[in-house]
Amino acid sequence: MPINVLPRVGFRLGDELDELFEYQPPVSSESELSEDDDGEYGSNKASPSKPRARKKSSTRVLDLGHVLKAPRAAQYSTRTIADMVRDDVVDLEPEYQRGVVWPAEKQSAVIESIMRHYYVPPVLLSVQAQEGPDGETLYVCIDGKQRISSICAFLNNKIPVKEPSTGRKFWYKEDLLTGKTPALSAAQRRKFDNEQITVVEFEGLTDETERDMFSRVQMGVTLSSAEKLGAHLGAWPDFIRQMVKRFIDPTPSLVHDEDGNNMLLVNRGRDYLFMAQIALLILNVNVEQYVPSAHTIDTFLKQNAKNDPPRSLRQNMQRTLERYVALANHRRYGACIKPEIKLNRLGRPVTKPLSPAEFVYIAFMIFKFPDATVSQLFRLVQGLKQDVRSQFKDVLFNSNVAGVMRRYISQAVVTPDSESLATATPRKRVRTDADYSDDDVDGDVPLAARRRAPNGSGSTLDINPDVGLFRGSSFESSRNPITNMSPAPPRR
Repeated sequence: MPINVLPRVGFRLGDELDELFEYQPPVSSESELSEDDDGEYGSNKASPSKPRARKKSSTRVLDLGHVLKAPRAAQYSTRTIADMVRDDVVDLEPEYQRGVVWPAEKQSAVIESIMRHYYVPPVLLSVQAQEGPDGETLYVCIDGKQRISSICAFLNNKIPVKEPSTGRKFWYKEDLLTGKTPALSAAQRRKFDNEQITVVEFEGLTDETERDMFSRVQMGVTLSSAEKLGAHLGAWPDFIRQMVKRFIDPTPSLVHDEDGNNMLLVNRGRDYLFMAQIALLILNVNVEQYVPSAHTIDTFLKQNAKNDPPRSLRQNMQRTLERYVALANHRRYGACIKPEIKLNRLGRPVTKPLSPAEFVYIAFMIFKFPDATVSQLFRLVQGLKQDVRSQFKDVLFNSNVAGVMRRYISQAVVTPDSESLATATPRKRVRTDADYSDDDVDGDVPLAARRRAPNGSGSTLDINPDVGLFRGSSFESSRNPITNMSPAPPRR
């Protein structure tokens, strides 16, 4: 009698199912596996392995290094914060901070959030212990500048807040002359004045710690390349900041004339970038293809965080920038640095300042021609501008533009001044007082002979009457750094 053979069903074993679903049961220790667990696989049982040696417990303790003093959280009203900014109790402009980068729309949105009690991140302040003139505590804003600036702008009637349902603009106060209407009611103004902002105060922070905290807080914020450079620490960044304070921040300077007018618009962080670009161009004077981009500078500062700038570079930077400031503020020849005013297609005057690339490479050219007179530098600068502008509609800071300007500087030749050729003789003669005329005030040695009317403040263009040295110059010489000539004798 035939035997019915049932079809064989292929069941997978437990470990095969686990492998199919990529699952492995958790095992807390080797002791949980007994002989019974592997009994059904007796024929395939692997040879026993040696038990692993257990690691000994470590006695090492986490070393956090310097631990900051625990911060204090406080509540400040919007009006109090605005008053502190107005009275210069809060510094919103430390070197590492960004400029006011929020557009009016975003500023208006944060005002709406405050009024509707939405979450607004806290403001971080560094407390400067009793540094005010009257013993008043001062603060440095580490984070929250955009929020504080928005509050101040709204209270000063510079931006409106939008009504959520209609998008209609409401101003803090009504001003019919400027069309700022409608506005908040008196009750709404009082309510906004008393809205509370969380402020976290840190005490005992050094400048280095403030920068470190700023960098950590801004990790999730998009910063410009120039702003990122300002957060670097070390001897090189400190040197660059010193150059900015000395040659860009004062009046007159590389970007401001003696009346305080802007010769070049420098956004926040770009002053640091420009100075770093000049320094690295001088440092790499023998590298023809070197272009000091923001990325290149960032890499350099990281690699040289523990190195000091060479003394020769410090001296070259100082002498070059002294001559640059003098040229930029010269009554006649400073025109090559100041903004040009031209008519556009509609016949309207348009101001065209130097491009960032021109500004940086003019400094490099002044370094390359240390003995050029002020009139010779004027012609060199004019030639550089004409050459690069004839080849590029927009003089951007890129490798192509940099290559053209570097090539011009390498091939440029200083031509003798016409006056020098006319008066050149084999023998030197003593110049008499009659030789000095009013025309000499604007000649090639005006900065040595000219004295500005006393105004109570010295500048890099004045001669120190006490010691006969060019004021602002650190090297012991009576020569004017812009002309490399000794001062002219005084009139009798």
